[in-house]
Amino acid sequence: MALCQPIPPFDFYDGARPVYTNPRFLPASKLEHCTVHNALISEGCLLQGADIDRAVIGIRSRIGKNARIRNSLLIAPIAMKPWTRCAPASPRHSAGRHRLGLDH
Repeated sequence: MALCQPIPPFDFYDGARPVYTNPRFLPASKLEHCTVHNALISEGCLLQGADIDRAVIGIRSRIGKNARIRNSLLIAPIAMKPWTRCAPASPRHSAGRHRLGLDH
């Protein structure tokens, strides 16, 4: 989650220390009417009306209207339905958790 900070401890954009990945040839991510603060959004994602704060969203994720994601790492292709909340839950606050499904 430290990568979501304005100045993270690891810099992906440092030319002296490049990061290499496999090319995926996915389209750019599309965000429609979203609020995003301090987040990393991977390629191939579709976000519609989501509210995201301090999160890493993995490739090909689909996040629907009114979804709220806080302090989260979503690394598999995720499909989140409208009104889904995703936030770290402690045993005292587990009532608001929802199961996430994979987008096949």
